[in-house]
Amino acid sequence: MIMTDALELIENRLLELEASAYSCEEYQIPTYWLKNDPCNCFKDDNYISKVNPIEYFLHQIRKIQDSESSETIKLSSLEYTRGAVVYNMMIRYATAFKHSGGSELRIDCADNEFRETGTFLKAIAILPYIQSLGVNTIYLLPITAIGKDRKKGNAGSPYAVKNHFQPDEMLSEPILDLSPGLQFRAFVDAAHCLGMKVIHEFVFRTMSVDSDLAIDHPEWFYWINEADKNKYGMPRFLNSYLDIIRTKVDNEDYNKLPLPDKDYRSLFKDPPELAKNIDGKVYGLNDRWEKMIIPSAFCDWPPDDPQPLWDDVTYLKLHDHPDYNYISYNTVRMYDKCLDGKNYRVEDLWEYLRGIIPYYIQHFNIDGVMLDMGHSLPRTLRSAIVDTVKQTHPEFVFWEENFYPSIKSVNEGYDAVVGKLCLDEHNPKDLKKYFDLLSREGSVIAGLATAETHNTPRAASDIMGVNFNKMTWFMNNLLPAVPFIHAGFELCETIPVNTGLGFNTEEAVQYPASKLALFSYRELHWSNKNKIIYFIRQVSRIRVEYQDLICDYSADSFVSLKTSSEEIISFMRVDPISDIKIFFVCSYADKKQYFTVGIPGLNADMKDLINDQVYNVVNGNFICELEPRGFICAIINNSDNHIIGNGNDDSGGDK
Repeated sequence: MIMTDALELIENRLLELEASAYSCEEYQIPTYWLKNDPCNCFKDDNYISKVNPIEYFLHQIRKIQDSESSETIKLSSLEYTRGAVVYNMMIRYATAFKHSGGSELRIDCADNEFRETGTFLKAIAILPYIQSLGVNTIYLLPITAIGKDRKKGNAGSPYAVKNHFQPDEMLSEPILDLSPGLQFRAFVDAAHCLGMKVIHEFVFRTMSVDSDLAIDHPEWFYWINEADKNKYGMPRFLNSYLDIIRTKVDNEDYNKLPLPDKDYRSLFKDPPELAKNIDGKVYGLNDRWEKMIIPSAFCDWPPDDPQPLWDDVTYLKLHDHPDYNYISYNTVRMYDKCLDGKNYRVEDLWEYLRGIIPYYIQHFNIDGVMLDMGHSLPRTLRSAIVDTVKQTHPEFVFWEENFYPSIKSVNEGYDAVVGKLCLDEHNPKDLKKYFDLLSREGSVIAGLATAETHNTPRAASDIMGVNFNKMTWFMNNLLPAVPFIHAGFELCETIPVNTGLGFNTEEAVQYPASKLALFSYRELHWSNKNKIIYFIRQVSRIRVEYQDLICDYSADSFVSLKTSSEEIISFMRVDPISDIKIFFVCSYADKKQYFTVGIPGLNADMKDLINDQVYNVVNGNFICELEPRGFICAIINNSDNHIIGNGNDDSGGDK
């Protein structure tokens, strides 16, 4: 039996509001949030429906409670991850909506109103919709309290963590008069009722520059004099030193790494004994009564990265060594061997970091974590964080933000890594290299199968938009990887959340912080007619039917196929026992193209499941024509050869 006390408290509070005759003249929601709701709220296929908010939230909660199922959360962390289908959401963005019908998203909220920005309650309400996409895992960007000093946009980044143990107040509904923590726990309970796991992303290397920790533990941070703030910036290295740095790091030689110049190092001072928050900014006083501040972070690798300062966050001071009291690549990521000694660890800070995940397990019952830049933590600390949890919760899921899947991640206790598909799927040459690797070596650890994340361009910004989303979603559900929906992908959203990866300078300029959901209050375009929601549901059902084969990570189960064009990508999944084969081909060409795919040893007629068109494979060759970003998927069985999907539909809409 799943404990749902928090969810029941929210239900009771809603009942109290209903009994008090609370009225709301107009509360609009995206019709898809109803997920075929029996309340008869669909009218003429409108994308927006009007509901009584109390009745709506009560109905959704009761629907969730009636669906209670814990079947999928009994698996081991590795088994679960390999069968996971993920919906990734930043709650304040994914559930934001102009409920009053106004032209602007309202940020302020009275105590007797429901928020228009995203909240835990609204995230609970749309869980049935998310589950209808075939999802069994919710992956949340950080929900912790956000720093305000030097923040970007009007909301601030969820990665500027002010307090690890306090959920963001803005994610709660004031009208419920229940703590943000309880409302978050109710969200986790609701997900569990539906048999879904909740994975939470944690940031352990950095915190906001106005972190609550800086007041109680100034020694856990780096400090400079306020008078020197205009001198501060990313350290610069001569080209000769950069060559040495890269060579040593490539060889994993961290002994006596080149240091920043003396002038840069001299900017950093011993931490003050006293720090205070004055008008929202954290200041310290040195022994000369000079005002001190916490310096901003920057991209630590490569050491000549051109990105500007990350104004709103700073690095935690994980080591205390008199010769390494500064922020640079060799103190916050590629840790110099001199820092290995136990005497130089800031032990009480390490203990604090080790305690965060156990706290979230105990108080919020989360099922797993994504470690933001986990590979950039000191190895000893990283192992301690994982081991502390695995000893008491062996089924707990650990995912790592690492682009390069390897046995090293497996040995360190991770069940999955982010991987590079979010970038490779935009380049057929890179994708072909990945398929060839799978064909030779299989996959040692799960990666996230997605054409977009919150740091990359939106997949629908591809020249072929909807077709590209359909093509990559079908492909991702056939790979030995974890299908991953970044909230808005199903709506063919084109506005990125952040411009972290895959953007050129001109593109980044188009999206200042005020337009990016990572920093400002924004909403998804739920009324966008170019949706692929129905298509995603179709593909998810196909994945379930052939899950055993698709979740086989061995090299024998994956065959990279040769094609007549570099713009045509094809592969086959093979089950040697049942002799079932899944064939997939897709086109990255910008115009209609004929092509040939070699399918060794196959002669078959294959029937398209959508439009009944028959395809022929003759003497191991499949010849066909595809529209730009078109695709075909065939299930090949000795007794029943047929096609089950067709990407030639370029209608751009959704059923």
